[in-house]
Amino acid sequence: MDLLPNIQVDLLQEDPEPLEEENVSDGEGEPELVVKEILEEDIPEVQERSIIPEEDIFVEKKPKKAPPQKKEKKKRVMSEKQKEALAKGRAKRAANKKAQKKEAPLPEAVAPVTKQYIQENNSATASNGMTDEKLQELIFQGVSQYDSLRKKRKAEKRESQAKQQHDNKVFNDINSALNRTSDPWASAFNF
Repeated sequence: MDLLPNIQVDLLQEDPEPLEEENVSDGEGEPELVVKEILEEDIPEVQERSIIPEEDIFVEKKPKKAPPQKKEKKKRVMSEKQKEALAKGRAKRAANKKAQKKEAPLPEAVAPVTKQYIQENNSATASNGMTDEKLQELIFQGVSQYDSLRKKRKAEKRESQAKQQHDNKVFNDINSALNRTSDPWASAFNF
């Protein structure tokens, strides 16, 4: 073990000087320790507490409350005047109901729908003055225009997707030729 250096430490052999509070001497000899007198007034009195059993420590104490006293409410008693007004109102309402039943018209009998009725009301012209054939032709033109627009948009979308795939393929080919990856940490674990 020649590698480690030998270090010598000079330890203090002298005793440390005592504090001024500890140095009270009567002239000659050993210093005496000063003990401060503790006044009895400074010390609080110790009060003993009663010991609580362990079972009672974890039991929740509920304060005892006197059950609330319910006051009984008196039932309302209607006066004779109120009773007469209610009876009068009931009689009036009953009379109105009877009058409405008498006045209500009976529903008319619904005439059965016949083929002749359908042919009379279903003419060759619609309410806007166009014939059924003209109306069908206009609907067909509108649908075909929408369909042609939809096909045009589909073709444009296919072209843009094809261009995007081609660009991605070229980009990946160049990166693979240069040994590049899109992950910056990929080369961190190559040993």
